[in-house]
Amino acid sequence: MSQTVEPSRDGMMDKINVDFKFQALRPYFDEDEEPRNCYAVTVSYKDKSTKFTYGDSLADTHDNLKPKKRDILEIITSDFFYTKHNYPTFGDFAKEMGLSEDSIKGLETYKKCLLQGKKLHDVFTEDEIYNLSEELDDA
Repeated sequence: MSQTVEPSRDGMMDKINVDFKFQALRPYFDEDEEPRNCYAVTVSYKDKSTKFTYGDSLADTHDNLKPKKRDILEIITSDFFYTKHNYPTFGDFAKEMGLSEDSIKGLETYKKCLLQGKKLHDVFTEDEIYNLSEELDDA
C-alpha cells in the first residue's frame, strides 16, 4: 500500500514515497510481551530508496489501523541519527538508552540501529532530515 500526506506547501513530505506491506502480527522489540502489526516498508526519495521493517504501535494494532505515512517519516527523522559518529561505542549507546553494557540483546539492538541509520543515510542527507523534521513539526 502506498500513502501520501496532505499537501505540505510542496515540501519534502510530498516528494517522499512510502510503500508498506503487512508482514505479520508478532513481537517487534525483544522485550515485547504482546505482538504488534509489522510491515515491510520501502521509502523512496529522488532516485534512492531503502527498505526496513516497521513495528506499529500497540494502540494502532489493537484498533486495527494501518500505519500513517507521517508516523513512518517521524521514525525516519529519529533513526537517521543512529550512527557511529553519534554512538561510537556500544557503551555510549547503552548509557544513552538505559541498557546494560553486558547485554547481548542490547548489543544486537545497537548493531540493528546502526544499520538502520546507515540505510537512511544512503537515501537522505542531514539537511534533508532537518528539513523534513521541521516540516513534520509545522504540519
